[in-house]
Amino acid sequence: MKQVILLGHVQNYINQDYWDIIIHMKKPNRKTFQMNITMILYRDIHDVQVKGQIYKFVDGSYKETALKYDGDACTFLKTICGNMFQFNANKDVFKNFITKCPLKKGKYYVYNVNETFVRAPFIPVWRGKIEYSYFTDNALIYNSDAFFEVIEISKN
Repeated sequence: MKQVILLGHVQNYINQDYWDIIIHMKKPNRKTFQMNITMILYRDIHDVQVKGQIYKFVDGSYKETALKYDGDACTFLKTICGNMFQFNANKDVFKNFITKCPLKKGKYYVYNVNETFVRAPFIPVWRGKIEYSYFTDNALIYNSDAFFEVIEISKN
């Protein structure tokens, strides 16, 4: 069984005409990394496209892999995020967060998401980063990098 370990997050760009996203990562103990996310949408956002690229850390730098996503945000939320963050199994945790379309004006939040919430069976056991961008009307509205490590754990 694999587990994703969250190593960090960097917001590279955010268009605050559309939204504000605050991501706070904390380490309550040596083995756990937790993430709190607050999203404030200043307007309804329609026709959002997501581009995501996974990079593998090799020889001191990140190398592009074949793992990527380029499509609409609704499919991304339903398939990739829904499975990766286990929205159905963690309904109570994600009840105040955007888990499906449409992206409506409002304040959304999720607190204390940790490694046990994240599964990514499609990512091999290695260290990497996910670069992801959101677009609407062909304009970039968000760009971010999430750093991670996938490890093998016993099923005890």
